[in-house]
Amino acid sequence: MSEEKIEIQVPVWPDFFPKDCPPEDAEDATGELFRLVNSKDKGDLEKCFQGHFILFPKRVVKGKECQACGVSVSRTLGDCKAARELAPSLRKKIILHGVLEHPVGKIAHTPLDSGNPHYTWWIPLETSPWENFKEVKE
Repeated sequence: MSEEKIEIQVPVWPDFFPKDCPPEDAEDATGELFRLVNSKDKGDLEKCFQGHFILFPKRVVKGKECQACGVSVSRTLGDCKAARELAPSLRKKIILHGVLEHPVGKIAHTPLDSGNPHYTWWIPLETSPWENFKEVKE
């Protein structure tokens, strides 16, 4: 009988992530995810998956730095569409859909004041999960 080695991949997080980010209660990110993005950025999917910490560093709310390092996602198409309708700033965004067959980073439920189901997804270095995402045709 041969011994099979199981290699455990420990995610490497960007240097700008605060200590203890992602939070300890975040789960492995797998399954279906939906993301709202600017239609003008859909040709640069990597940019579509950068968090507010990189895109809008002056707008990061104190105490929310870790959440700003991740990206906002929804678990269902319906939740993503509902989020788009709730916020005027999101109404012109398109929806990207992807399926993570294997864990890619961490995800946590981070509800917003609106009550809409909201998740934050922290993407580790040396991964390109956006390659699994396509625009949802509506």
